[in-house]
Amino acid sequence: MRPKYMQKLKTYVKYRTEQKMLVGSLYNHELNLVFGRDDGNPISKSTLWNAFKSAQEHLELEPIPIHSTRHTHVAMLIEARWDMKSIADRLGHESATTTINTYAHISHKHA
Repeated sequence: MRPKYMQKLKTYVKYRTEQKMLVGSLYNHELNLVFGRDDGNPISKSTLWNAFKSAQEHLELEPIPIHSTRHTHVAMLIEARWDMKSIADRLGHESATTTINTYAHISHKHA
C-alpha cells in the first residue's frame, strides 16, 4: 500500500477507535469492521454502491461492477501467498473448497 494511503487509513482507524469509545456499549464490537457505520454495524449496500460509483466518477475511471473488487482482493491475497483456508475464512466461505473452485483460475497462474 502506498504510504499516502496507509497514513489515511491510520487516521481513519484512529477516528474509528475514538468513535467506539464515544458510542460505548451501543457499539457493535462483534463484527470488528474497518469500514462501517458509526455504531459498528455494516454500511448499507446502497451507501457503499453510491460511494463506489462516486469514486469512479471522481477518478474518471471506467465503471466496473463493485463485486469485481472482491475478485481483485482475492487475486492480491493469492499473489501475497495466502493459503486458501485463510482466504476462505476472510471471504466467509464455509470451506476452502468453495474458494478453490471459484478462484482456481487465479491460483494456477500464481502457483
